[in-house]
Amino acid sequence: MTETLLAGRECQARLCQNLSDPPLGKTAWNRLLARSETHSVFLTWQWLATWWECFDEGATLFVFAIERDNELVGIAPLMVRRENGVRYVEFLGMGSSDYCDILATEDDKADVVRAVLEALLKRKDRWDRIRLRYLPAKSSTARALAGVSLPAGWDFLQDVEAVCPALSIEASRSFAEACAQKKSLVRHARYFERLAPLRFYHALDADEIMDRLPDFIEQHRDRRFMAGDHSLFDDPRHRRFYERMIPVMLEAGLLRFGVLRWRDEALAYHLGFQYDGVFTWYKPTFNVDWARYSPGEVLLKSLIEDALANDIRIFDFTVGDEAFKERFANVKNENLRIQIVRAAKRGVTERARDDGKRWLKARYPELFLHLKGMQSNLASAPPVSDNLSEVVSTFKPGQAAPSLRRSRRPVDVVSRILWRAAPLQPVPTDLSAQWARYSHLKLFTRREGLHQQFLLACLGKLRRGEQAVVVLWQDRPVSLVWLARDAQAGVQDAGFDVTLAPGAALVTDSYMALDLRSSPRRESLPATVVTFLAAEGVTALYGIQDTRHAPPVLAQCSNKLVPLARRMDIRVARWMRRLDHEYANPA
Repeated sequence: MTETLLAGRECQARLCQNLSDPPLGKTAWNRLLARSETHSVFLTWQWLATWWECFDEGATLFVFAIERDNELVGIAPLMVRRENGVRYVEFLGMGSSDYCDILATEDDKADVVRAVLEALLKRKDRWDRIRLRYLPAKSSTARALAGVSLPAGWDFLQDVEAVCPALSIEASRSFAEACAQKKSLVRHARYFERLAPLRFYHALDADEIMDRLPDFIEQHRDRRFMAGDHSLFDDPRHRRFYERMIPVMLEAGLLRFGVLRWRDEALAYHLGFQYDGVFTWYKPTFNVDWARYSPGEVLLKSLIEDALANDIRIFDFTVGDEAFKERFANVKNENLRIQIVRAAKRGVTERARDDGKRWLKARYPELFLHLKGMQSNLASAPPVSDNLSEVVSTFKPGQAAPSLRRSRRPVDVVSRILWRAAPLQPVPTDLSAQWARYSHLKLFTRREGLHQQFLLACLGKLRRGEQAVVVLWQDRPVSLVWLARDAQAGVQDAGFDVTLAPGAALVTDSYMALDLRSSPRRESLPATVVTFLAAEGVTALYGIQDTRHAPPVLAQCSNKLVPLARRMDIRVARWMRRLDHEYANPA
């Protein structure tokens, strides 16, 4: 169904209620895209039609077909979406597409843009603001919109939305070849190849890709979680979109699903696209267990080499100014954000805020980024203790996180004991120990039914450089023992004036599975940990116990812990006193 808004003019605008309504449709749409000024896989009919199937909730399709002499010369893929009570006209695909634009040839763009804007103003009862984001700066759409005379009382606003680095192989093939042989990429690839062969390929079978999709999603979620961020796949709509989009884009010959295999497992994936000689870097993932060896760089090396072998013109890193993109890009494009709004709808506060942000961003870009980062930090959650026993007692699974406030007790007493584990001999046991990986931490959290904050606390320890020994029973993690990055520094930071033995390790935290606490198998846990650490070169095991928290796992397993020193901090309001005590050396 279509509605003619502008007739009897050089260009005729039709408002279409469906992407398949005449004069639209897959064939006509993609034929016009092939001749359009902006070539992007995100503007294909297959991409936008599938996106609309999954994200149409709460939005209204607002697609205009522009005709001249019964010939389709332009398409404006728009929608109207309500946000905070305001109805915005936006590009279709917003939130998933990295490039958006009005489809038309460069010669027709000005006429098409004018016809679209006049048609929108004719139906301004359906919307409040026009907000066009991720519009390529090299497109003439922005200039055409700026050149259209708006009715009195309307404002035209334009600023830079994002930076889009790219590697132009056609501009400098030698630079691209040098990128694929950068020292860091080669070094990380050789690390894996010394242990087992690497194999990279693009999966072409839809069944294989769909079988690998759950692992791809899980890797993406783990990667974002470790970065302290949310994955888009936390939203079931995005899962549904990928499940529907992959077969459609693969059938059209646009999808490139890269798989990097190592040791009979998928070390990394990349879901991207290839259209008109442009390879689009879109969604990379990798196994976070090997994150310290940079599998993402090994994946990037494989993708660049594949692009060189297949005559790709441009390797497009799309939206984002991440540092790694700067190392491999020789072109820096920009995306714009354009707003058209009634001046009366913009209050004095909003105008001052927008104008101030634009001035600060243009005049002092580094200060702007610094203030933006401070704003994010202020909006983040308050700091939470990462002691595992305290986290488990505070955060209950299936319940909302409690409101955490600073202690306002008039008297606060903190007592810490520095201990040393007694020597142990190896004993026969069905327990084993190894250095923990992210997959162990995640499995432990899930098997024990713990709150997600437990895993976040473990990630905080990893970021500080701490290492965890995981004790396994039948390949199931049953205990974690965390060690400080620097044992001597950890003791000094806690306020103890004690020199540790050479080769010593310092236990900072520990936790044991509930079923192991009541099992006689726990008696062999200390010997398992000490034997493993001895094989790793640890000569002595120390630890610091905060008496406010649960005893160390080694103490819960009847292992003798010899106290060496005690430190007590007594705080009354602003007054504080420290009491230190050294225990006599045991015979």
